[in-house]
Amino acid sequence: MRLTILSIVGASALWGGLQAEESAFFVGAMYEMGGSTFKAKVLGGNAPKVNNSAITQGVGVHIGYNQLFGQKGWIGLRYYGFYNWGITNFGKVVYNNNAAFVNNTFNLSGYGVGIDLLLNLVNAEGFSLGFFGGLAVGGNTWSLVKGNTPQTKAQWLFNGGIRAVIAKHNGIELGFKVPMMRTDYIRNYDGTRVDNTVISLKRDWAFTLAYYFYF
Repeated sequence: MRLTILSIVGASALWGGLQAEESAFFVGAMYEMGGSTFKAKVLGGNAPKVNNSAITQGVGVHIGYNQLFGQKGWIGLRYYGFYNWGITNFGKVVYNNNAAFVNNTFNLSGYGVGIDLLLNLVNAEGFSLGFFGGLAVGGNTWSLVKGNTPQTKAQWLFNGGIRAVIAKHNGIELGFKVPMMRTDYIRNYDGTRVDNTVISLKRDWAFTLAYYFYF
């Protein structure tokens, strides 16, 4: 009988110690690393298509609001705006003896807004652990490092990952994102139009490591 009472008291104390993650505004910074693709085709010839891949590395910022539902905060939504920058060196791409692409180091800027679903699996006092996943829309701008001819296109992407909130104000996330749209690059580094070549650039995927501060 005594053991049963102690068990009930202990369980009640543990349940009472559960502290839900609270709704809050946030600002976050992240490191991003992933793969991008450079594709090119000379028109009017029999040259094979170029399809080069390279690593894109960069940083990003998120600003937004987490809205948790219910007293326990097991589920919520995240609304945010974002900006990220990365750099990619595709190297010198040679078609044949008559055609080559040089100066192929690009800046990539991504920006837009997004919404994520938040699911907490652990909601203990001072610590929460769960998953997130969602959709973002915005734009991508590719620009040659040695040039001034940026190319912009609308973009949308999926993202997801694992998140933890520590001591209420600190968040850590390990995630991924998959952009869906390709950007056609139609001008040379000196601003002249590429009339006989189709060039396209795409960020294929990225892993992200982020820190968030919740107000």
